[in-house]
Amino acid sequence: MTISEKIAQLEKELQDKQVFLAGLKEAAKKFPDLSIGMDSWGREQFRSKSANALVDQAYIFASCRCCPDAALNVWPHILILGVPIFSDPYRFQVGRKNATGCGSGAPVGTKMMKEANINQVVIDQVEKYLLDNPAENYPDDGNDETNGL
Repeated sequence: MTISEKIAQLEKELQDKQVFLAGLKEAAKKFPDLSIGMDSWGREQFRSKSANALVDQAYIFASCRCCPDAALNVWPHILILGVPIFSDPYRFQVGRKNATGCGSGAPVGTKMMKEANINQVVIDQVEKYLLDNPAENYPDDGNDETNGL
């Protein structure tokens, strides 16, 4: 790397941090209860209970890719100038992966999200996801080595 390339790299990093800082300042104004927490992987996260009614997006994913019955989680959030602000609580379990096939097995549903005053837009997204991904069990072919894979 040349010195010119290093300078360009540092300028880009500084610009990215300034954009992030502007978003964080805007979020702090909009949500006075904004707090910092850590997600399951130790990444910093910004959360606000007053954002619950305004969140308009959600990450929907299984908590573990290798576990056949991992929890199906929803992380509602809103972007403020590109900075994700998560609801508080930040995570809701709405079901589990289907251990004997594909799709969402044993859906828990969105009751807890409704109780936390999560925006109906996100609840609708989650309910649509659950409807679009019903549990489909693999047929039992009598071969114990392949059942449930």
